[in-house]
Amino acid sequence: MATPTQNESDWRPFGSHTFRFLAPDTYMVRLVGDVTDADIISFLEIIESTPMPPNGFFYVSNLTEFRHQSMRRLREHGKRMKSVFRYTAIVGASYRHRLFMETLIRTFGILGFNLTSMLVKYFDTEADALAFFDELKRQEADIHPA
Repeated sequence: MATPTQNESDWRPFGSHTFRFLAPDTYMVRLVGDVTDADIISFLEIIESTPMPPNGFFYVSNLTEFRHQSMRRLREHGKRMKSVFRYTAIVGASYRHRLFMETLIRTFGILGFNLTSMLVKYFDTEADALAFFDELKRQEADIHPA
């Protein structure tokens, strides 16, 4: 299993995808092609091996080369992801992907699994997503100084 890295320029593989960890609290993922249950489990194991910040991780998911995700165990994966991510930024999502995400969140709500509290925002670039997270962190620091 790959381990998290502190180096911002170091992308690590999991399946056909890559991730990097920006210390202390941000994971970035570039999804390429199909995402399998094994890919999701592998990534969740990587995240869960990292000491979690008090409020969870920020998460940037780049869908520019994403094609399809396995739906077989999505509810289980969604529950685990919701418990570790405080905010999700999705980059490169097509209209179809955005519609899918919104439908998924609502469907889980109907099934009694509340994902509506999962904060998701869409961006054109990874840099835009990271800049947004930086601004959120600045705002939080202003409200809750260390």
